[in-house]
Amino acid sequence: MPWALERTSWRGVRVDHPRDWEIALAAGPDEPPRCTFTDRHYHRLDVRWQETDHPPNLELLLEKHRHSPKGELRDVSRLGGLPAGWCGVLRKGEGGCVTYAAKVFRDRRVLVEATLFWPGQRDTALEAAVLESVAVDAAGPVRLWQAMGMSLELGEQFRLRSSDSRVGRVQWQFATTGRDAATLTVERLAMPDCWLKGPLEDWLSEQVPPRHVAVTKTATTFNEHSAHHQVSRGKGSLGATLRHLRPMRLDVAWLCEAENRLYHLALARLSRDAGLELPASLAVRCCQPVPQAASGPERRP
Repeated sequence: MPWALERTSWRGVRVDHPRDWEIALAAGPDEPPRCTFTDRHYHRLDVRWQETDHPPNLELLLEKHRHSPKGELRDVSRLGGLPAGWCGVLRKGEGGCVTYAAKVFRDRRVLVEATLFWPGQRDTALEAAVLESVAVDAAGPVRLWQAMGMSLELGEQFRLRSSDSRVGRVQWQFATTGRDAATLTVERLAMPDCWLKGPLEDWLSEQVPPRHVAVTKTATTFNEHSAHHQVSRGKGSLGATLRHLRPMRLDVAWLCEAENRLYHLALARLSRDAGLELPASLAVRCCQPVPQAASGPERRP
């Protein structure tokens, strides 16, 4: 197999893809679910999904690809031999072809549509491997989030609130609702050896929001790395104060030398004491190997 695959898991859908197909778009919580991947030269993969109570006719769904936006008939052929449950068509064009495929995961009531772009020759083995890997998370207490170089598991009660993938910084924020509502921010910052000029403990103190004061500062470990742990207390509303609740925040940070990345976790919630703890379901993976450009089929522009 001339390519190495890695997994992206986003908003309940997983897909394996070549390591040099980097994620260019991961739709946020207020957008229709979608992930887009590109390599150094081309758009390579687009995966979209949606919940559906009435599974559509896949043949009719794929029919839309037979015509261009201007109504012109395209050179499209029906695909056979796809992994179980997938239906697809192949559209040929100048310099390459495009695979459109769709599958309904009936047990989860989710429709997934995948588009693979083939500059030059179509790789049927890779196509099958990518489609075969697509999966919809089953209901369970923990969900995998893995994209943009970051990988973690977190309890299902934490819902994605926002995601930010600026250059050199990936940040995801999750939240729970109800009486014990909390927010959890996980971020991964690149190249701390270039910008972190002082002790990590001092940097962590600078992340505390305004009107918060440190309650405890301790050295700890996380993923077998030296880490810093800080709890701070803020000023709350009059109603919260009358209930003896104050805005509390727990920050944890560590340096992963294997990745040359700084990881930072922040948990915020109203609490009566300073005994905050990270969710028991949270597992953040670091020390991941730096992706190498994968070799693959020759690309023909």
